[in-house]
Amino acid sequence: MGLFDRFKESSPTNGVKLANVGKYEEALEYYEKSLKLNSKDPMNWFKKGMTLGNLKKQKEALKCYNESLKLDDGNYKVWYNKGVTLEIMGRSQEALECFQEASKINPKDSKSWYNYGSFWKKGLEGIKKL
Repeated sequence: MGLFDRFKESSPTNGVKLANVGKYEEALEYYEKSLKLNSKDPMNWFKKGMTLGNLKKQKEALKCYNESLKLDDGNYKVWYNKGVTLEIMGRSQEALECFQEASKINPKDSKSWYNYGSFWKKGLEGIKKL
């Protein structure tokens, strides 16, 4: 198998196409092949993490987001998705910190601000109940 064939077989673009139509297990295979060829690509780690999240594999997704952030800590989408994952896992304080970091990197990202604000609102509602 030539280099082009190996690239075509492991192209992360194929993973994106499959994930977009809900074929997460198949998409995951492409991300894993792609990461075998280049484990230093933060976007492949990020995409693998999103796919694992869609498969409800939060611990594995979190590991992928952490790998992505080790390689490039300036991607607000990774911080946001890590925050969502942590929130699902019940790790609210860490999730809040991720949403805050995402908002710092991209102050125009409404999703990060929304989640960040939602945490504060939940906290205030909890205080009112006391």
